[in-house]
Amino acid sequence: MAGGESISATSLFCRKCKNKVVTAVKCVNCDSAYHQSCAKLINNIKLLDSAKLICCERIPIVDDDAAFFDAVEQLSGPEKKVDLSIFTYILKQKDHVIAELRDQVKLLNDHIALLKQPIKETSVSSQEEIITKRDESDNIQPQNIDIKPVPKEGKTTDNTVQNGNVNKSKSVKTPPKKRSLLIIGNGSHADSTNEEGDSFAISRIIRHSSIHLTRVNPIKTEDDVLKYIENTMISQAIIKENIPPKIKLTKLQSRHPENYSSYKITLDSVYFKNLLDPKFWPKGVAVRKYFTKPSYSAGNLSSSKNSKNEAPTVS
Repeated sequence: MAGGESISATSLFCRKCKNKVVTAVKCVNCDSAYHQSCAKLINNIKLLDSAKLICCERIPIVDDDAAFFDAVEQLSGPEKKVDLSIFTYILKQKDHVIAELRDQVKLLNDHIALLKQPIKETSVSSQEEIITKRDESDNIQPQNIDIKPVPKEGKTTDNTVQNGNVNKSKSVKTPPKKRSLLIIGNGSHADSTNEEGDSFAISRIIRHSSIHLTRVNPIKTEDDVLKYIENTMISQAIIKENIPPKIKLTKLQSRHPENYSSYKITLDSVYFKNLLDPKFWPKGVAVRKYFTKPSYSAGNLSSSKNSKNEAPTVS
């Protein structure tokens, strides 16, 4: 009985067929047991003798492998257990890298295939046929043709027909005309004055411009606004000699008169840009060019659309 217990305690199982082994053949490296008949069926096993074999070869450890094993040992901890999800993640990253490399290899192969394609070249005979056709078309001479070319703007052409041959000259571009320099007088002569107060009876034509002034405090009156404009022009030395601004102020109907007031300022166009300067006005006041709606009389077209046989608008 003692012998039977010792045999059952030391009984082994075949790694391939999972049955008990009486006369086992063991691996030198990992002590795995096999039936001798089972060991012969496995390709990677090397039989040394009737009792020994090698089923796993020990791979020599390189420096990189040693570093990897050290990292795995740190992750395993004292229990010597490692989560398999880490290795699954590493394998997935490896698959991604392999897929990217395969795509690059495919792209390079496509480029190589394009480079290897033959270039289509026209044969010498086909080129000669094209040249002969051009020569035949050039040799056709027009007869009794009176050509009168119409020159375009900036270009002149000289095409004449002599004995059936057309003489074509290159178009000549005419240089654009340069405008003469416009000189504006700024002198003064005291011998005569006109009705507007300007010196010299044939002085400039006076033109008026209008400005829209808004966001003014509703407490302020028209006289307050007019005095502010005149005083600011004097303080900023805007008024020019012998050219009075002749300011005309008209109060406009605003949408919210309790919040702000609006005015139309009409004055000499010489001072138009000065009053559109932001430094001329106090903070918060808004100015811009005054736009008037065009008025149309009967028989005049209302717009460019009415010029196309449309009915005009009558004021």
